[in-house]
Order: sequence, then C-alpha cells, then structure tokens
Amino acid sequence: MIRSCEKDNRKKQRLLPDLLEKITIQIDPSTHQISYDDFKVVFDKYKIVYFPQINTAEHDGSMKIEEFFNIFNKLTKEDKETWTEETWDIKKDEVQNRIPGTFLEEKDSNRTQRGYCSFIVQHDDEQKKEMLKKLPVPELPFAQSESDEVEVEVEYGPGIWIFYGRNNENKALEGRGEHTDSIEHDGTFHFQISGVKNWHVRPTSTLLNLISSESESDDCLLTQKWIEELEKDDCVKHSTLDIECSKGDILMINTKLWWHATDLPQQPFLNESKAFVPSVSYARDVYLDKTKIGKDHGTNLTNLDGLYAADDIEAGTIVFRESEMPGCELHRTRENPNCEIVELSDGEGAIVSCREIKAGEFFCVLESDDSSCEEEYETDDDEEQ
Repeated sequence: MIRSCEKDNRKKQRLLPDLLEKITIQIDPSTHQISYDDFKVVFDKYKIVYFPQINTAEHDGSMKIEEFFNIFNKLTKEDKETWTEETWDIKKDEVQNRIPGTFLEEKDSNRTQRGYCSFIVQHDDEQKKEMLKKLPVPELPFAQSESDEVEVEVEYGPGIWIFYGRNNENKALEGRGEHTDSIEHDGTFHFQISGVKNWHVRPTSTLLNLISSESESDDCLLTQKWIEELEKDDCVKHSTLDIECSKGDILMINTKLWWHATDLPQQPFLNESKAFVPSVSYARDVYLDKTKIGKDHGTNLTNLDGLYAADDIEAGTIVFRESEMPGCELHRTRENPNCEIVELSDGEGAIVSCREIKAGEFFCVLESDDSSCEEEYETDDDEEQ
C-alpha cells in the first residue's frame, strides 16, 4: 500500500498526553545518567523514548554553532555530497543553484533565510573523531544495568547526521513530509543542540500490532484512536503525538516503526540580540545488541527520498500499475529486491512484490530490472494494494 499525505493537510494535535508521559524518562540529577533498565522497559514496548533536558554542563561551550560551517568545508567530497535541502523558502530573484554548506555560515543574510538542511559526516574519520570529542552527548549516557542478567552493549552507526535550520517567522517551517525509514538498527537518537524542533509521530500498523499483543489493557486504550484511524484509511485524518524538542533534549526513535515528520517553529532569540538562533540537532544510529549488528553497519548512509510500504505486503501483490506510477524513481539494489517490474495479462506494466515486504521498507527492484521485462503476471484485482 502506498500512502502519501500532503504536508499542509497533516492534522497536528497532541494525542493522548498519557502516552507522552509513558515514553518520557527523566535523567538522574545526581549522576546525569540514564537508567538502562528503565530505558529498555519503555523502548522495548513503544520503540520511542523522550529524555528532556539532559545535563551537558561539562560539555557546554565545546561545540560552537558557528563551527558547523568550517566542519562542512573540511569534509571529503563524498560527505559533502550528502548535503540535502529538506525545505527551502525561496526568495524573489534568488539564485536556484545555491552552493552546498553556505547556509551554515553565521552571517546576516543567512539569519533571515528560512530553510532546513542536513548532511552526514561518515567518511572523514578525522572530522568525525573531532566532532565526537566536542558533541555535548556523543553517546547515550546509560548507567550500568543493576541487573546481572542485562549487559549494556551499545554500538553506534558509522555516521553523524547534522540537521540545521533557521526560521525567524511566526509560522512553522515544515521539513520532509511524513515518512518511515528503511533501517536495520534499533533506532536513532537525536540530540537538540540549539533552538527548537517539533516532532509529529504516529505508529505504523506493525507497531500497533506489537503494542496490542504485548501490552496491558491501558496501552491498548492509548492506541485505540490510531487503530480506528488506520481502519478508515484516511491519511488526512491521522492524528499525531507531538513532541517539542528544545536545547538539551534527546529523542530516541525507531523510524521504521514510527511514521514521523518534523517542523521548525519560530526560533528563540540569541541572547539579548534581535537575531534568532538556528535549530541544530545531530543524530546517531544505535544498535542495542552488538551481536545483531547487520551488514549495513559499515555501508554508506544517504539522504534519499523513496517510496515505502505503509503496511505489511504479501508476496505476489500488485503494488501499483504503470498508470498509477507515482512521480518518484524506485530504489535499485544488487541483492534481495522486494519488487519486480512485470507485464500484466492486460498488457499494462506493474510493480509486483516478489517477497513479503514489511511496513517501512523501501520499494526496490533489481538493479538490472527494467520496464522491458516481458514476464507476464496474472492476479486477481482483489490482490492489489
């Protein structure tokens, strides 16, 4: 099933404050650490945890906002190519071919520009090493588990994602539209260095089923509204759990199991000046069990848009016909594709699932597959998604 919601029609509302309370864990004020046992209980159940106001006193001042411009300029060519404009408020007579990274520079023309960009530091080992020394919270500050049966074995992915945005107007600047990510790790932790970012999230059907089958009755009541909306299958009416991340907050989320979108509200002032601080955050992928680190741990991370499965799809299902093909190129892979391009009995081309596809997976075809495929695939209309 393909579901694409227009960003302007997203219904943003705080859904069930009790759920936000359930996923919130306060840091220990005496140790400035997070209880790993408490974290595992919440994350294993909901696949999302919110840590407000992590104390970074010992690191404050080590990473300056203005440093990101120089960091980007020193990156390798491969890392610079990950630069992505998530959202850009184009001004009149503005040059379309902007130079990547210039938006990071602290100058007056940038301070009045509304935009939201990102890049990934992964190939430049020297820059990555220096960044990890300066980041306020380079790793989740877990305390050792109190249980002898639970060992804290956490590994982090190869890249550091940087999200940098500016918004000095009294209206939200929306980022990438609601989506899920195709991931193999357990989740990603996002730390807000400066400014504010709003998250709007809702569970996939896969996650709803997990919560319903493994949780207590009160959790089922918390998610019932989402289940009812899923049955109606009307993306415009989907409600979201809204989380405001301010400086010092951490959000740990499995972006494969949670639909998510972000926006930047008007940012706060910089000290007593009239300038607005940028919204800056960084993210790292997290493996909670070193033995489960997959082949993707050493692979390249990319900022790619794509089409995702909104729900689980059985093998042999017509995902969409040629006449319904969305304006987005499918991802291609050399191994383990989940779709193939076929010709149906009526002569029309189509994309068909060649194996079971889990909710949140990219639709991808074999790298050598193309629309000239002459295979004929017969199916009943009721198998279409």
